[in-house]
Amino acid sequence: MANNVWNNSDADNDANNPNNWSLGHVPTGTDVAYFDATSVANCTLSDDISCAGFNVTSNYSGKLDLAGYAITTTGDMTFDGTGEVDCGASTITCAGNFDSVDQATWTCGTSVLVMTGTSKTLAGGTSYAKRFYDITISGTITTASGMNIGHTCIITGTFTVNHNVGGSDITCCLHIQGTGVLNGSATFQISYIIEFSSSGEISVSTLWLRVGRQIVAGTYKSATVKIDDYTNNNYTCVFGAGTYVFEGDVTFDYNGDATYTLDFATNNPDLEFQGDVTVKNSGGGTLVWTKGTGTISFTGSSAQNIDLNGLTIEDLVVNKTNVTDTVTFTGEWVSDSFTATKGTVDFNGQTLETAGDFTMGSNSQVVSDADAMDGVDLTVGGNLSLRGESDDRLTFNATSSWTLAVGGTAYAYFVETEYSDASGGNVIRADDGTSVDGGNNVNWDF
Repeated sequence: MANNVWNNSDADNDANNPNNWSLGHVPTGTDVAYFDATSVANCTLSDDISCAGFNVTSNYSGKLDLAGYAITTTGDMTFDGTGEVDCGASTITCAGNFDSVDQATWTCGTSVLVMTGTSKTLAGGTSYAKRFYDITISGTITTASGMNIGHTCIITGTFTVNHNVGGSDITCCLHIQGTGVLNGSATFQISYIIEFSSSGEISVSTLWLRVGRQIVAGTYKSATVKIDDYTNNNYTCVFGAGTYVFEGDVTFDYNGDATYTLDFATNNPDLEFQGDVTVKNSGGGTLVWTKGTGTISFTGSSAQNIDLNGLTIEDLVVNKTNVTDTVTFTGEWVSDSFTATKGTVDFNGQTLETAGDFTMGSNSQVVSDADAMDGVDLTVGGNLSLRGESDDRLTFNATSSWTLAVGGTAYAYFVETEYSDASGGNVIRADDGTSVDGGNNVNWDF
């Protein structure tokens, strides 16, 4: 295909004047709009242009003003000029590779970049000044550089992020529509997740809701999910209704000096974590967890470390793939209730409390370390139910005192315990002949 070179022969700077192009016509589907030193005069669109490609070389120092008109190419778009590209409110549709990394000045305006090609690449500026505004990925697109998105990213195709992509504004939104896929080995940063189709996928290595404001339910396959805020603006991150499945590690953090609220109360979602969970307050402000009526579950087969940082939270459930899969609590919590259905629990010397019932079933266990329960302080506001099996008692090993205070009824079957001081609550009934008194227990009835 031929290069159709901008020459501004009529000196009117009109991109839609056929006389201003070397081939005597406005670029079409058989040629490439080409800008070089032939003319460095400014170029302004007065109508839409559809052509085979668009190439602003480094020898072009003029200003290209899209003036709100659309540019559509069946091939590549490259912007390497030393002047400015002013996108305005234009729609730029590219079926080839797109590269604006080396354009000296890229003014995004409120433009939309639509990538429609198959097995094509996208490269943009990483600075706020060189950001894209809206991006739509309807093809299969892979990053060729890092880039910055100012407003919205809509994915209906596949966007493979192998270079860090940042949402530059705290209003930046992600929409996963239809069978859209966000994957890749790098970090994708955004503030809002507005849509996540049940047929879509988010598996990019790190999903970062920086100044996270909204997230919707779905299965998040990212190895790492970060939901945080660093500002001093008292923001809230709202969790929508439904079930959230996080297959990797999740961190909630506030690094500002005001208040950052994680709102689960408005929509009462269920949360399922399969990796580590860390809640921290890195700044001088306050991280608030407004609990709903949903359930927080720890599932999967991976060992998990759970630090809930003393928060008051919803019902907790341990339901691992295998009895031997371990959940270790590395921080304190106060929950509505606690149920261990399947898996091994390490209470790790923590102070833990349930407002309601505390239940450990026959497919659950406590870590077998000799000092497993040392220092644990467990308060149960409701009923206590501990049930092991005849050939696998539920064991609470200890070498020094641990406390258990139960406000409701308390029954234990096929349990073995030692050094348990239950004097702060009701007596623990373990007198059906199936349980073993390991010694140094107080307020247990064997």
